[in-house]
Amino acid sequence: MRSLWTDLGAGARGLRTTPGSSRAAVLALSLGVATAVTLSTAFRTVADDLS
Repeated sequence: MRSLWTDLGAGARGLRTTPGSSRAAVLALSLGVATAVTLSTAFRTVADDLS
């Protein structure tokens, strides 16, 4: 458990020292999730219409 807190602390320090990279990573992840959800919904709608 101590290793987890150490890793989280190191990660938080890294985020504070490079805020631009952190924002870019969060933006990329959120766009990826939004794209996956949108495509999944679209494919499910098309599949339901075909059956």
